Amino acid sequence: ESKGVSWIGVYRDAAHREQHLPFIRDINGFKIAFLNYTYGTNGIEKRTPIVIDYINRDTIASDVSRARENGAELIAVCIHWGDEYKLLPNSTQRSLARYLETLGVDMIIGGHPHVIQPMELRKSEINNRSVLTVYSLGNFISAMRTTDTRGGAMVRVTLGRDADGNAMVTGASYRMVFVQPPVKKGDNFRLLPAESEDVHPSMELRRKGFIRNARTIFDRHNINVPMDTTAIVSQDAVSCPSDTLKGI
Repeated sequence: ESKGVSWIGVYRDAAHREQHLPFIRDINGFKIAFLNYTYGTNGIEKRTPIVIDYINRDTIASDVSRARENGAELIAVCIHWGDEYKLLPNSTQRSLARYLETLGVDMIIGGHPHVIQPMELRKSEINNRSVLTVYSLGNFISAMRTTDTRGGAMVRVTLGRDADGNAMVTGASYRMVFVQPPVKKGDNFRLLPAESEDVHPSMELRRKGFIRNARTIFDRHNINVPMDTTAIVSQDAVSCPSDTLKGI
């Protein structure tokens, strides 16, 4: 809050949740609602009146309905689910994804497994709208050491409108990222495009292994979500005064 960062999924109390839901943002002319749920909190029990949005189908249905009533044209559900380190979704994930589809959710973005999982862009059998399901984005920045946890994926979603002006998801693509940990004293973690060759030699086998395993999953199991091949254009570094750098 002190940094002005928006958040969803946890609140001081029930009244605070009531105040902040639904969370709707205008993005390039599209009113998009974001909802966030988790299967659990790693065994940590709450000891205050805070409200945590656990995965509960009735709660989700109510929140989706409320978002629509408040003008959301598209709904994105971010969800913490699945089995850690498994490259394919389990039956519970698939069942919940189908349920969210019946509610009219447009984008389902998953996390928690710490490794990538497949992505699907399919026509809903309920209303014929396109539904994007990303079972797991993997890790973005992490100190995990195994090959499959060394990186993750970013997803680009394209939106459009039909002849009647109704908002819809029209396309999606992914790009993989690789995390290089500090290789010498004074270094920081670096987030790189997975295909980048600007990686320390000690990380090269890990990078190649991460790419190989992730592409195997995506190539075999993705549905209508190809790899983004848009060229990455380098930008000049932003210069900072020396006194600013000292404070970092």
